[in-house]
Amino acid sequence: MPVDYIPTSVIKSCADVFDPLIAYPAKLSFSEGKFPTRYKTTSITPLLKIEETDPDVASNYRLISNLHTISKMLERLFMSRIRSHVETSTNFNRFQSAYRCAHSTETTLLRMLNDVYDTADNQSRSLAMRLYLSAAFDMLVMKTLLRRLDHTFGIRSTTHKWINSYLDGQNQFVRVGDCTSESVPCEFGGPKGSVLGPLLFTIYTFPITTFIAQFKHVNHAQYADDTQLYIALNTDDAVGVINDCFKSVHYSLDANGLCLNPDKTEASVIGTGAKLRSEEKICTVKVADVTVPVITTVKSLGVTIDSTLSFDRHVNNVCKAAHYHICAVRHIHWCMSVDDAKAVATTLVSSGLDYCNSLLSGTSQSNLNKLQCVQNAVTRTVMSTSKREHITHVLAELQ
Repeated sequence: MPVDYIPTSVIKSCADVFDPLIAYPAKLSFSEGKFPTRYKTTSITPLLKIEETDPDVASNYRLISNLHTISKMLERLFMSRIRSHVETSTNFNRFQSAYRCAHSTETTLLRMLNDVYDTADNQSRSLAMRLYLSAAFDMLVMKTLLRRLDHTFGIRSTTHKWINSYLDGQNQFVRVGDCTSESVPCEFGGPKGSVLGPLLFTIYTFPITTFIAQFKHVNHAQYADDTQLYIALNTDDAVGVINDCFKSVHYSLDANGLCLNPDKTEASVIGTGAKLRSEEKICTVKVADVTVPVITTVKSLGVTIDSTLSFDRHVNNVCKAAHYHICAVRHIHWCMSVDDAKAVATTLVSSGLDYCNSLLSGTSQSNLNKLQCVQNAVTRTVMSTSKREHITHVLAELQ
């Protein structure tokens, strides 16, 4: 990266030389509570999200941030010491799955769907709402974060001083090709692309849990800035309760400088097919004076969830994406070794089949057959196996 004085490859290949050179300033930084000033600069590269979009519209760009490699090392060392303290605190949000060991998007969805299945077992439907935050990571107020670290999580003294030093004086510049802009101070939010930023965001958004807990019938699950609220519809005035909860969360976010976008909020009613047909259909839900349409399928954390939890649409989407990549691999397979083909297939196809696959427990045999066909197809492509040859021993060879 242009902000690095020493290439990362050199540091990794000469680890025995750089170990003491990095360890000494790290120890000095932590003991004095100061983050090195020269590592407070971020290089931002704007890339179009979709190539066909208008390049003159700023919102069409995704910002890619690059920081100093040694800066990230210091952050990782610091986080390894502070994370256990934060996660064992009674104020830590237990339903936040992001940036936690042994937690992922899959654990977030498993928690939500487990509660939804329990509600279905009790002969009821669930009303689920997905909340959207606008530019959540860019809106953190530094003073509020530092105050929360002190009063809520008991992070004080030199540790608090180090985080203050880390956040204060951050700068960023934009790089396009060989051209760079002037460096400007970053007054809100943490350094983009940082190691420590996600944990600080989790700490900053802690009050959301407190506000939701006031409504005992409303459950929630979170992954970073993605919040799922859901309630059993056999609860008295369920729609009114989740509306009040929504307003409370909205107030909490406003008080902390975060912006909730009610216009992008999604709602869905989930239950068994028989229950959905027999009960009164809910077409819209009004929350915070905004009418939210109730849709039959919603995409949450990369998984398409339909109202009957059949996962038919999700499996179809996975298979469609997989076949697209398989066709691409076939076009270039002649110029790749088998090991390279395995690596490409694992990255592009197998990762999609494996993603959140525990959610498919109990799905139809038809869906499982579709996924098996994809696995057979990618196996034949990688190993150059003909369609007439039996696939079982080839699958075993690829484990």
